[in-house]
Amino acid sequence: MSKYVSVLIFLCFVSAKLTQAQTDPVNWTKHLISDTLTGAKKNVVADVDLDGNKNMDIVVIANPEGSGPEDGTQENVLWFQNLGDEVFEQHTIDYRFAGARGLAVGDLTGDGKPDVIAGNKQADSALVWYRNDGNSNWTRIPLGGPAPNNYSIVLSDVNGDGRLDIVDGMGDDADSIGVGSGIIDDSLRWFENTSLTTDTAVFSVHLIARYSSPSGIAAADFNGDNSIDVAAMSWVNYYTLTPDTSEDVRWWSQQAGISWLQEQVLIKSYGGNDLQPADLDQNGTVDLVGAGYKTASLDWWSNNGSGVFSTAGTIVSNFQYTRNVQVADIDGDGDPDIAAAADNLNTISWFENDGAQNFTRHDVTTTFTYAYHVTAYDLNGDGDMDLIGTAQNAGELSWWENDLAEEQTAAAGDPDTLYFDQNRVRIDYQNGFSGGTTSVFFNHGVVSNQSDIDSNLDHVTQNGYYTIVCRASAYDAVIVFEYGNISEWQGTAADESALRICYWNESAGLWQIAGSTVQTVDTVRKRITVYGLQSELVKFSRFTIGEAAPVSALAGSEWENSFPVRPLMIHPNYPNPFNGSTQIRLSVRNSDAPVSVRIYDLRGRLVKQLFRGAVPTGKLNLIWNALDDKQRAVSSGMYVVVLLQNNRFVNRRILLIK
Repeated sequence: MSKYVSVLIFLCFVSAKLTQAQTDPVNWTKHLISDTLTGAKKNVVADVDLDGNKNMDIVVIANPEGSGPEDGTQENVLWFQNLGDEVFEQHTIDYRFAGARGLAVGDLTGDGKPDVIAGNKQADSALVWYRNDGNSNWTRIPLGGPAPNNYSIVLSDVNGDGRLDIVDGMGDDADSIGVGSGIIDDSLRWFENTSLTTDTAVFSVHLIARYSSPSGIAAADFNGDNSIDVAAMSWVNYYTLTPDTSEDVRWWSQQAGISWLQEQVLIKSYGGNDLQPADLDQNGTVDLVGAGYKTASLDWWSNNGSGVFSTAGTIVSNFQYTRNVQVADIDGDGDPDIAAAADNLNTISWFENDGAQNFTRHDVTTTFTYAYHVTAYDLNGDGDMDLIGTAQNAGELSWWENDLAEEQTAAAGDPDTLYFDQNRVRIDYQNGFSGGTTSVFFNHGVVSNQSDIDSNLDHVTQNGYYTIVCRASAYDAVIVFEYGNISEWQGTAADESALRICYWNESAGLWQIAGSTVQTVDTVRKRITVYGLQSELVKFSRFTIGEAAPVSALAGSEWENSFPVRPLMIHPNYPNPFNGSTQIRLSVRNSDAPVSVRIYDLRGRLVKQLFRGAVPTGKLNLIWNALDDKQRAVSSGMYVVVLLQNNRFVNRRILLIK
């Protein structure tokens, strides 16, 4: 048959209103990859072949044998190589893994090549990982068994040593009907990666908790202590769709020395299949989103920041039967949406978040026979979120292309200017253009890596960035960006003449000023012109706005050998005034002595201990999200940032306006 401690009660009840039958803001185009994957199960998107072309590949597990014996001619673990333009070629990793269920992909050896980890349903199975040598050769390495019903595998650096560890769950209680009724000890475990070289990975297994057939696992810092905690779902009976009381959702906090303490039971009688950590309400804490298989629902639990979760907010009910859930910003409006697969409904749907956790359901397909898994990922690298699905009974792997990115084609030579995003982006390809398509997409979400900036930049904005992709073999582009009517870019700099368009240089790991020559800033028409873009318009590119560093800083009048002449400095925070969060940049000349960064109100009361520790580089970038030490939102008003080191301190006032 298909797989279907007391704590403080978080007083805030979370609601999630569902709206039906509204027009989908996204047009989806289906692309079939394969329809011969009998018993297709899960899929993961990863750059498996590391070919440098940013073509994302797909790893899939399948169980063509069903409940039958091993068949060495049938493929169980596969990967689909993206040859370019999302044309895929199928490759086999393992023919002998009947009962394949769990799947994760990540670099276990630290050599930069993604490895594959797979779990199994069979009673005599073991957790297995496959080492990737980068040349399409895979070495199968079992991690011991038996490990039946291994449906959920998560990769996380559990002990903070810089190496990926494995968290999984296994057991046979669900086959034997009842907690503790199986032959083996059902367990939630983590495999510590102890390898000191990149030749392989060596693991030592540790118990997190005895827990019946864990069916969904999430690893994240739930209580804000900077250590990885673990949440999981239990399954105790495969033979009924009525949830047992023991089929609950709970979490364990990581203690000193890496022991585990069970914390809150979020819900009983759930029978869930998948669990995802995400800041769904965008308040700076990690919430949980669950796929309730036996409850035929999608639900979420809001975290108050200390690991106390609210009662469940139901996103959708009568969703028979929820196989998995993904959290991603599908429409690019800056708030997290949800995608899910329902097997009995043959459906893949996404649920549009209005920013206040009210969701509108959009069905992408209702004919995907026994929809088993959906992954939300920008498969073609144009900036918007695509969906990749596997259907068990259809034996199908397909992907649905999100059309939100605008696309235009220009002929070779010296084409006319292309206009995108309501004329906010104008691209003029110079003579010699080889011809091809260009796509542009603006994402309203958070700009990542804000603290990683080149020395000629003071900061980049917090929200809003473009992905611009040119699929021509040769180009030299001049792009005009209009910034005046982009709300996310307002207030980036007090002096507009210092505004610059920045791009993320992936190889350098820095935001840099875009273009080969000095940009032109027109503060009257609110335009910035970037010249000489010849290689930056690639898949997954990111362009945003920032402020150039002050000339005095570049000339050395404020800085000496990249460190401040003054022992302690708090630079102007950005934005200021702020609503929600602000970036606070600090510099210290003595990088050996620890520093303390605190937020006080004007009455001298400590509001937040923002940082305590050493600053080896002499520079520190912090984000304050307007929460106090108890993760409570603070009121509007003036606050004081204090930087202390030894017997010295400096302070700066900042203004919060809600």
